[in-house]
Amino acid sequence: MNSSRLARLSRKQLQALLEVSLKDFRTVDGLWFVGVEKRLGADLATEVDEEVWEWLGRRSAFRLTEALGLNGKGLPALVTALELDPCLSMNDYDVALVSARQAVFRCTGCYSQTERLKANKALFDCRRVDEAYFKSFASAIDPRIQVRCDFCPPRHSEDIWCAWYFDLELP
Repeated sequence: MNSSRLARLSRKQLQALLEVSLKDFRTVDGLWFVGVEKRLGADLATEVDEEVWEWLGRRSAFRLTEALGLNGKGLPALVTALELDPCLSMNDYDVALVSARQAVFRCTGCYSQTERLKANKALFDCRRVDEAYFKSFASAIDPRIQVRCDFCPPRHSEDIWCAWYFDLELP
């Protein structure tokens, strides 16, 4: 779609179009994974998924900061970028500064895991894929930011699917 067509849309229509686009993005990602998983197995599907999401994390951070004019380094810049990250938009999550040297991301509603459960599939061990994404995303914002997983499916709590910490390494 070219920009002249977008310019004719109302704010409400633009928001609806964005939501459809984001749902389509997640649907393609999920269908791709399930198709590879079915044909070649979960291990190979996860390996390729990890590579794709690592690449996407870096590119998404660069594109997002450029498109929205987000400047800065450190954890405040990371928190702002994660709050606006389209790749995370299908999930319910919160991200917050814990201190000047730490931020936390908590997913309270995971689209992928919920869809797997609806399809009577086992929970996906998403740590490698999420870690690849978060590390490349955070590094693109500020290479000093280190990422660590607190927990991730198949382990999760009743109200939180996963929790990730972002630590700012200072010299």
